[in-house]
Amino acid sequence: MVSIIVPVYNIEQYLRMCLDSLAAQTWKHMEILLIDDGSTDQSGAICDEYAGKDGRFHVIHKENGGVSSARNAGILAASGEYLMFVDGDDFIHPRMVEACMTHGNSGKHLLCTYTSDPDTWERLQKDGWKECLEKADRSDFMMLFYRDYMNVPFNKLYQTEIIKEYKICFPTDKDLGEDLLFNLAYY
Repeated sequence: MVSIIVPVYNIEQYLRMCLDSLAAQTWKHMEILLIDDGSTDQSGAICDEYAGKDGRFHVIHKENGGVSSARNAGILAASGEYLMFVDGDDFIHPRMVEACMTHGNSGKHLLCTYTSDPDTWERLQKDGWKECLEKADRSDFMMLFYRDYMNVPFNKLYQTEIIKEYKICFPTDKDLGEDLLFNLAYY
């Protein structure tokens, strides 16, 4: 099973597109953890709405602590063998989780491509989506780091056991670069 962690804070205008993309996933063995980080708009209510109509969605409402705090709350609640992170103002292709899971059991770490550009999304749907997956082992670390794949958490499939065993978390005292520090600790 895959646990998808979605930090949510005051993004009501984008949230439905994100959650619809998660609900449309072809891979069904997943839980979607919506971490409402003290939103003051309708984001929390939208999360509750999706949890009420789809049993894969689960909501945690918490005091505002920042994106790292929200992601860490999701990690603690996750029960899947694998973790993915999706920002609440992004959306993913309907086969992203399936593609990652299909190719992710090779013992290598997996990076999945992404886009936050709606024009690219529409072109992918019209022209057909090609699986753009890259597997890497530790020897490829520096190459991937310099290609800007390593610093973000939302294009990877993580093994939950590694994160929990080594107590890897997002530092809550950083406003910038917290995702890079998380990935450096993981890899």
